Amino acid sequence: MKKTLFVMAALAATAGMGVFGTWVSAQNVTPASAPTKPTMKIGIINLNMVLKEFKKANVMGESLIKQAQEKETQVKAKEEALQKKGIEAQKILDQAQRDAEVRRLQQEQLALQNEVIDSKKAFAKMQSDMAVDVYSNLNQVIDSIARTQGLELVLTYPDITDPKERGKSVDAFRVLANQSAMVAWKHPGLDITESVIATLNHYFPPPPGVVPAAGTSTGNPK
Repeated sequence: MKKTLFVMAALAATAGMGVFGTWVSAQNVTPASAPTKPTMKIGIINLNMVLKEFKKANVMGESLIKQAQEKETQVKAKEEALQKKGIEAQKILDQAQRDAEVRRLQQEQLALQNEVIDSKKAFAKMQSDMAVDVYSNLNQVIDSIARTQGLELVLTYPDITDPKERGKSVDAFRVLANQSAMVAWKHPGLDITESVIATLNHYFPPPPGVVPAAGTSTGNPK
């Protein structure tokens, strides 16, 4: 499972027409009108697969991870440099000069600690913004597809992302350990996962020229 899935694991789809619904209407896409009586027409979405194949989310997640790794490397280099300076400071023969240098290095160490704290706050904010952005895109697409297909209920479920895992230990642990509602059986026609993935990648693509490291869906929205 991609690292991005861990970042986005708490996302859940909810309905809301909003601005995207207005845009859909402007494209002459008329959602099916609500029936007078429930028909129990339900759609289900493998949320793990959506997050794995949503290219924009992958690009954003990979970019955030890369920035965090680069920052960690920078901090580690500064810490090592401070350690070397501390060793050299102890070699200063003049007591007053040695004490002054030690105090200066302590101030540098404090500044580095504050830099790490600020960096963690900044990354937390970027992670939060990314989650909200992907969540918004997902909601808009689910709402549009649900209305267009005349669905009355859409459920998300955290299923496997590779058919080879079906029936294996990873699949068994996923089902047995998961505390949320799970889909035990489904009619193939209920699953709108591929439609959601294709529509997300069509209307919310990653920046031009940027290719995610993983994710293979390239289809057009159905």
